[in-house]
Amino acid sequence: LKSRTVKGIVLALDLRGFTKLKQTLSPDTFREFLQSYHRHIAASIGQQQGYLMKTSGDGHLAVFGVFDEEPDLSDIPGLEDELQSAQARRRTYYFKKANACFDQIVDGFAEILQKYQIKQDLKIGAAIDYGDIETLLLGDEAHKHEVDIAGEVVIRCVRLESYTKLLINLKKLESCILIASPEFESECSETQHKFIRWQTDEPNLCVRDFSDIKFIFYKVLAIKSQPSRIFSKVA
Repeated sequence: LKSRTVKGIVLALDLRGFTKLKQTLSPDTFREFLQSYHRHIAASIGQQQGYLMKTSGDGHLAVFGVFDEEPDLSDIPGLEDELQSAQARRRTYYFKKANACFDQIVDGFAEILQKYQIKQDLKIGAAIDYGDIETLLLGDEAHKHEVDIAGEVVIRCVRLESYTKLLINLKKLESCILIASPEFESECSETQHKFIRWQTDEPNLCVRDFSDIKFIFYKVLAIKSQPSRIFSKVA
């Protein structure tokens, strides 16, 4: 394993309503709930061929298609079109994996809520983006290394995930939400993925730090075991 830059998908996840939840559960129950949630996130990501890179409280960052070994054919003349086509197919393949990962996370989350009898209004907010991801091998040879990810696409994906809070409040959503960046326009345009196009080119609808993003896609997915709840504004 070494530091390198490769095109891949970033998945950012956050649990909306997490702060209020912490205030309503006992310390032991909260700790057990969080451990179950973390295990579920890690398992779902791994089962969809992703890698969990960071965990902080209720937030997670994962990547898809970053650590797969592929031969570098970019220096061979005459293969430009074939390489572009292969890259597009690869992006679509891992888009489907990341999308399925979100679905799996939401489906399994219902069981966790039931197990701990949680009635709190919780929603999973998520975002996916595609671009150049830099994998960094931190530390030195004499000590344990840490693998990290960096790049504009990582920051952009985190900002898109933060945008889920705005959409939840504006649309009064009672469901979990996944945002996809414009990089996935062709994939999101396919009706089976059930994504909705949303314009972000007005001043009060811009994505923080990325005003050049003129539109995004989003889809909602209900937590099936929970009855309809009274909408509460996400803090």
